[in-house]
Amino acid sequence: NLPVLVMGDVGGQCLDRTLRQRRLDLEECLRIGINIASSLRDIHAAGVMHKVVKPANVIVDDGLTTARLTDFDISSQLKSERAGEMDLSELAGSLPYISPEQTGRMNRSVDTRTDLYSLGATLFELATGRRLFTADDPMELVHCHIARQPEPPTQLVPELPETVELIILRLIAKTAEDRYQSAAGVIHDLQRCLNQLTS
Repeated sequence: NLPVLVMGDVGGQCLDRTLRQRRLDLEECLRIGINIASSLRDIHAAGVMHKVVKPANVIVDDGLTTARLTDFDISSQLKSERAGEMDLSELAGSLPYISPEQTGRMNRSVDTRTDLYSLGATLFELATGRRLFTADDPMELVHCHIARQPEPPTQLVPELPETVELIILRLIAKTAEDRYQSAAGVIHDLQRCLNQLTS
C-alpha cells in the first residue's frame, strides 16, 4: 500500500566495486565524471538536489563508458535548505563525500552546489585511488571537510594533468561560492580535457 518506483535493470555494477578491483585510467575518469555531471545537470534543472553523490551510488557499464546516478533516498526538491544536525551513524558511508555545509555545522544553506562538492570528492577518488579524507572517527571526518585541505591530487599521482587537478580542487572548495556554480561548467571543462586527451 505504498507508492513504488519501478525501473529497468540497466546492468553493470556499482562504481565503488570497480574501484576496489582496479585503478581507472584518466580517460575512464573523465568519461565517468562527464556522465555524473550530466546527470546532475538534468536533476538540478528539474529542481532536485541529490545530496549523496558517491561511487556506491553510481552504476557503470562493463566498458566504463556510461554511468548512471542512483539512490535518491534523501534527495530534496528545494532549491536550497538548511542542513540540520546530522546523525553521523546513519550517514557513515556518505561522510567521505559530503560538503562542508551539508554537515550541519556551518551557518550555510545547502543548495545544488553541494552535489558538485560530492562530485569533486568522487573525482578525487577516481583520479588518485584514495578518498578525499580518511578518518576513523566520524567527527574528525566532518572536521576535515570543514577545515582541512586535502593533498593535491598531483602529489599522489604526478602524471595527472594539472588542468584536471584544478577542476577537482575547484569542485571541492570549502565555500560554495568558490566552486563551479553549475554542473554545465563542469561538463564543459571535463569534455575539453577529454577531447585533448583523445586527440
